[in-house]
Amino acid sequence: MVRVKNRYITFKILYPPSPKDTPYNDEPIPQLEILKSSSPSINQKSLAAIFRDHLQVNFGEFAQGTIAPVLSVRYFSNRTSTGIVKVGRDDVEMVCFAMMCIQKLYGQEVVVSIVRISGTIKKAQDFLIGENKELVNEIRDITG
Repeated sequence: MVRVKNRYITFKILYPPSPKDTPYNDEPIPQLEILKSSSPSINQKSLAAIFRDHLQVNFGEFAQGTIAPVLSVRYFSNRTSTGIVKVGRDDVEMVCFAMMCIQKLYGQEVVVSIVRISGTIKKAQDFLIGENKELVNEIRDITG
């Protein structure tokens, strides 16, 4: 019997400022402005349902029948708006595309950014821990 190989997609939910709030300029938006805590209504179960819905919208019933049953959100933190999704190895590109097509979550404009794709959940967790440590150090440097 062949072992099913999975991939773990590490993602961030970014909350860009609306164009009405900021005047146009060529300067990049600081990272701390777009990183916000997510609403408590956003959890692992609701994200999995949203990802499955976008798979069906973008790829039809084929994706709904083959990819959606395997797709699961293994980790999501509302505080950091980061998470890990488990998918089959062959379906990574389709799931990444469907995730990046999400423009709104519960009426709020968002950008789902794919940060990394790992072969094991341990490597995905280690990457998130390192990212969060860097962010905490950056905040400490700014605040003094």
